[in-house]
Amino acid sequence: MGIDELHEQTKAPRLRLRVTAAAESILRSGHPWLFADSIREQNRAGQMGELAVIYDRRDRFLATGLFDPDSPIRVRLLHVGKPQAIDRDWWAARLTRALEARQGL
Repeated sequence: MGIDELHEQTKAPRLRLRVTAAAESILRSGHPWLFADSIREQNRAGQMGELAVIYDRRDRFLATGLFDPDSPIRVRLLHVGKPQAIDRDWWAARLTRALEARQGL
């Protein structure tokens, strides 16, 4: 079962996190992780592997990533920038780019 199916079954609102000013800068500069102590606000308890949507102090979209409630590395980022659907097409495009980058190695 994929995360979208899990989300639909539970009918829980999307996991939403707001981060500190320092975390905003770090994430925008390309750091791949969000640490637990950088989260200022969370709308509900999340589950391992759930997609988390991260917002800045002004409540603007910042990033999306995979959530881990038991790790000090609370979110492993998948995308930073403008909102984008993390779906089958997104994963396929990422895989294609990764394979193209490794051609000839």
